[in-house]
Amino acid sequence: MTKVPVRYDALDAMRLLAAFSVVCIHYWIVPGSMVSRYVIVAARFAVPFFFMITGFFLQTVIDKGRFKEYIHKIVMLAVGANILYFILDSLYGTLEVSSIWDVCLQLLGAPIWGGVVWYLFALIYSCIIINYIYKKKACIIKFLPFLIIGYYCLIPYSVSLIPEYGWRSCLVTNNFLFEGIPFIALGWNIRSLTKWNINWKTWAFFALVFTVTAIFEARLANRVLHSWIQLLFSTIPQTICIMMAALTFPQYKWRLGWLSTAGRKYATYIYIFHFIWADTKSLPSKIDNTPYMVWFAFFAALILSVIYVDTVKPLVSNIANRCKNGK
Repeated sequence: MTKVPVRYDALDAMRLLAAFSVVCIHYWIVPGSMVSRYVIVAARFAVPFFFMITGFFLQTVIDKGRFKEYIHKIVMLAVGANILYFILDSLYGTLEVSSIWDVCLQLLGAPIWGGVVWYLFALIYSCIIINYIYKKKACIIKFLPFLIIGYYCLIPYSVSLIPEYGWRSCLVTNNFLFEGIPFIALGWNIRSLTKWNINWKTWAFFALVFTVTAIFEARLANRVLHSWIQLLFSTIPQTICIMMAALTFPQYKWRLGWLSTAGRKYATYIYIFHFIWADTKSLPSKIDNTPYMVWFAFFAALILSVIYVDTVKPLVSNIANRCKNGK
């Protein structure tokens, strides 16, 4: 009999929540309020969560011989996103490229243009490295999550560079080595936790607990470093608990329907498209600096994602196939 692949509907639905959380990070949900700061802290699980999802499925992708196809899709996505933001930044006069060094920094993951694109580069480099390690000495992957220690060791240095380099300084910590690889490896190794007999509600409860502790931790870090850092100690267990809650969710009892479908099909593209208005400083004046801008950015990105995935992408694929067959 053909083995039916497992579909993690709750995990797909969480992709949509993670995408919305990224929007909340880049657009203040209550401008000028500490509420926005706390929402941003709570939403910081999103990028680690995306990395962990990749790690959770990566071994299956490699074992089935689909790694080259998988990495090719991410590379094409990164190329497309870079071209999109390069063009938009040029049109709106927000492009700050003065030398070939800036281009090199962009390829390394520094947010020179299209700030969210760093994630795609980190994803590419991390997957390639983990694929190599898996084929050479797989047992090492168990220890890769400890690379996150480097992130916390370098935070003071990264913060000290902000006055001179702005948010480019985040390359010191937000990169494939100290964020991409450890969280992908964490997702890779998390399968063993699914064997624990722990209810999804318990995981959800502790996710909430660590969300609260993250807020207190962020306030303390701000007093010490005079900056709101991106990844807190509490963010790690918070992300693990959120992922485990999704993996253990009784999807046979609760059908998530369009939430699951939307998360699976559109979350990645919402992540890419939502930053257009933050990057180009082009939000409509009537909603700029109001609570509505979060919802505008999210739903506008969702609409663009639907148009691209369900219309543009199939159309381009169809044209390409016709050209190929014509030859």
